[in-house]
Amino acid sequence: MQGLNDFYQSTDWQASEQSLSCKLVFEPTHPIFQGHFPGHPVVPGVVSIAIVRELLEKALGYQLDLVQASTVKFLALMGPDHQPDVTIQWKLLDDGIQASAMLVDGTQNVLKMNAVYRKSETAIV
Repeated sequence: MQGLNDFYQSTDWQASEQSLSCKLVFEPTHPIFQGHFPGHPVVPGVVSIAIVRELLEKALGYQLDLVQASTVKFLALMGPDHQPDVTIQWKLLDDGIQASAMLVDGTQNVLKMNAVYRKSETAIV
């Protein structure tokens, strides 16, 4: 999945050498919400995972491939009116990046994720 930049915006961006935090604002008229699910729109789980990857790519300055997701817990649904806070912490490994991510909407945990990424060798055409 690529090019979610018209699905959401990240605001209140704060990044350091091994962490970032931001808030997500979704575009409520985006086609993803029309198809998932009509009459009760929610952010699909796979899109949440892709957003974490995109934010980590933005912080690191290069494209990533997801190698392993050891923990992915979807704890609540997010609709187009939600504005979750995102925190991602990572450490660089010899062969990749180990990252932990949390999406929190108010006091409700939405997503907990631990994953390993590697720098992508795929060129975008």
